[in-house]
This record gives sequence, structure tokens and C-alpha cells, in this order.
Amino acid sequence: MALLQVQDISISIDRPEGKVGLVRDVSFDIQPGEIVGMLGESGCGKSLTALAILGLLPEGMTATGEILFKGANLLTLDEPSLCRLRGNRIGLIFQEPMTTLNPMMTIGDQVMEPLRLHRGLGRHDARAEALRLLERIRLPSPRQKFDSYPHQLSGGQRQRVVIAMAIACKPELLIADEPTTALDTTMQMQILDLLLDLTDETDTGLLLITHDLGVMAEMTDRILVMYGGSIVETSPTADLIASPAHPYSRGLLRAIPQRAPGSDGWLEPIPGTVPAPAARPQGCLFRARCPIAIAECAAHRPELRDILPGRSAACWVPIIHGRTGDA
Repeated sequence: MALLQVQDISISIDRPEGKVGLVRDVSFDIQPGEIVGMLGESGCGKSLTALAILGLLPEGMTATGEILFKGANLLTLDEPSLCRLRGNRIGLIFQEPMTTLNPMMTIGDQVMEPLRLHRGLGRHDARAEALRLLERIRLPSPRQKFDSYPHQLSGGQRQRVVIAMAIACKPELLIADEPTTALDTTMQMQILDLLLDLTDETDTGLLLITHDLGVMAEMTDRILVMYGGSIVETSPTADLIASPAHPYSRGLLRAIPQRAPGSDGWLEPIPGTVPAPAARPQGCLFRARCPIAIAECAAHRPELRDILPGRSAACWVPIIHGRTGDA
């Protein structure tokens, strides 16, 4: 059984003019110990999908479909049941640590909270374990920082505290939304190594959301590419990096500065922007930015379909082995 199965999840928001679709028919699974990457520009629906898994969508948004965690549909659970899962069996590393941490609580109390709430540790044992976690995520002077408040720490230090809280109870599933955004390069590698160790030690499944394709290439087993609220390509990581099938995936790869000998390092940006949810056109949402769009792209939206073993793409003319054509 898969650790997590997301089946046909759609997310909408209530507006005066009616419901507006934000995420459409997203499906994927994560196996124990597997690291799955979710890639795409801002506004593609990655963070909303992650929030829907734990029932944390903002007010006014609703999700339909099924989200099965070890067979239990999270969308049907009441709030107390979800609270028993959050921070315990499912951990979440939020993108913005300053809005995640409670400004009225010390760092130590916030790291101890899941240990006391979910593991039933007394204050003395929780303090010892919290200090061990802060040392493990390389927080400078952890004993001194233990009684500090969030505003007294740097952005990178706050992000490390959020990571310590997320892994405190050794969750079975960890969702990491841009976990290294506020960290320098050296600390990024240390934190990513820590996440890798966690998946190895406890068979934790990891959903990693990041814009960094270098991190994706090094960390993940599979990649889900999202665009305009839908998954447009799924592939083993090595295959996607070597030969992306969807024109959007190819555009993302070409937007990375080239560092090969003789390269001038210029970016090759994707023209245009992601369409707003209320203004999404008929047909393929990427067609206005796509260099190989055909008439069919304007008439009908392509569904995600198998194009090669273990690979899928939502495209009328996927790029297979460097050539365009029907799969």
C-alpha cells in the first residue's frame, strides 16, 4: 500500500462571481522512503496541494477528491483527528518561518510542543530531546537560543527551528515546502542531508516542493511538474533531467544558467506568465507560451497520459527522445 495516495484533487475558492478553480484533478502517490519532487513556477498550485493534504487550506477554499494516508481519507477526518496526525505522523515544513512560529513562545517551547503533545514526554525529557534536535539541525549555540524568541533569530535560524519541529516526532510522511529558501549554500546542503538521513533511518516518505532543479536532481526519485493548477508531467528524476517530455518542463530546464566550458551563462527564459485562475483559457494552458503548439492545443486541454514506461505528460505533441510527436 502506498503511504500517500492523492486522487483527483481539485481545489476551488468562493468568489462573488462564483467558484474559481485553482487546482484541477491532481493525482499522485508516495511510497514509504520515497522522495517525490513537485516543480513549477509560483502560482502553479504546489503549496495549495500540500496544504490540502493536511486540511490547512485558507478560509473560502474547498478540496474535492480523495487524499488517502495509509488508506484513511484525510478529507473526511474531523479536526481533532487531523490534529493528531499533524506534527506527529505527518510533518510539514512551511515556506515562511516568521509566520509559522509563534512570536509569543520561546524557541525551546515550540520545539518541545509536539514532543509533549504527541509523544507524551515530560518537560525534562522533552527539553533534552529538543536540544538534541536543535544540535542536529546545526542551530548555533542551541542552549542559548533555547530560551530566545523568533524575532531574536535570523531568518535562516528560524527556518532550522521549523525543520526541527517538523521532524521531532519522526513522521511517516514529511512535506517540505521550499525548506532551504532562507539558508546559505552550506546550510542548504546540511539540511538536505538531514532530510535524506531521515528518509533512510525511518522510511519516511518526502514530498519536496522547490524551485531549485539542482536540489531536485540530487534529492528526488520522481518529479511532478505542475502548471496552471494541474500536473503536466510525471517522470523518474533522471529521465526528466535528461529528456523532459513536456515543453514546459523543457523550458524550466533551459532557464537554468549553463556552466559548461565556453558557455556565456545566459538564461533562456520562458516568455509570458502563468495565467490567473479566473482567466485560464480553453485548451492547453501552456499553449500561449509554447514554441511547438498546434491547432489541437487551442481546441482541447490535453489530459495526463502515459507516453513511456513510468512517464506521463499532458501534451498533444510530447517530446520523446528529443523528437516531438504522438506517444
